[in-house]
Amino acid sequence: MSRTARDASTLRTDPGAAAGDARPGGRRRWLLAVAALALALSALSLSDAHGFRLQRKLDAQIRERQQQNLALEQENARLAREIRALDGDPHAVERAAREELGFVKPDEVVFTF
Repeated sequence: MSRTARDASTLRTDPGAAAGDARPGGRRRWLLAVAALALALSALSLSDAHGFRLQRKLDAQIRERQQQNLALEQENARLAREIRALDGDPHAVERAAREELGFVKPDEVVFTF
């Protein structure tokens, strides 16, 4: 068997050899190098203040702002209902003046405890 035939049979039978890579185990080394690089980049992202931790902090801030927006939307809806009630009902205006501003009629006496 010629040397070329032996090299070709080695390439075919070695599952670790990559196409065009004559060294045995070359593909395995390549995969290990890529895995090590991915692991190093992941560790760097986790430890870097501008990486994964910043992303988690920003996500938490987004959730907090969404909750605040929901509370403000509910408050706006309540105030809109109150405006509509005050706009057309004189009794509602009187109630609001008494409760919120402390107004009393001239002939009334107020007792506070």
